[in-house]
Amino acid sequence: MATIARPSAATKATPVPADQSISTFRHVEIMMDLDDGQQMLVTASDANLGDLQVVTAAQALASIETMRGEADRMEALVNEYAATVLIPQLIAAFGIELEELDTASLCEGVPHLNAGLGVFCEARKDGTFLVVVPKGQNPVQRFHFMRELVRDLQKRGQA
Repeated sequence: MATIARPSAATKATPVPADQSISTFRHVEIMMDLDDGQQMLVTASDANLGDLQVVTAAQALASIETMRGEADRMEALVNEYAATVLIPQLIAAFGIELEELDTASLCEGVPHLNAGLGVFCEARKDGTFLVVVPKGQNPVQRFHFMRELVRDLQKRGQA
């Protein structure tokens, strides 16, 4: 039997994150040397191409790997924003009580059903909602599913 867990720290209103900025740029190009006609691999990390330089394939791949790390940090920042700003605003605006459900045993033997569960909801007589989401769900996905649920309920005149 599935159990409903109390909201985790990620689903409760938490302090707004401090201003943060992460940016990355990588230009990779195969170009011809106009002096000798040879092709060369060049990269730049400055958007104005101020640091354009000829590199080896290994050097280009190493710089791309660094960029992947930056992309992971960017994704984490977006998830933090969804968890600490967007979801709490949605919860407050629509009187939502958010519960996390451990879906591991919900559909035993049919894991793709567990993986596909986004959100389900109970509209209460007092105009509030009990919204149940999978435990550990990505915050951006969670916000998207909850927002679509609210939009659907608004269309039906229930929100």
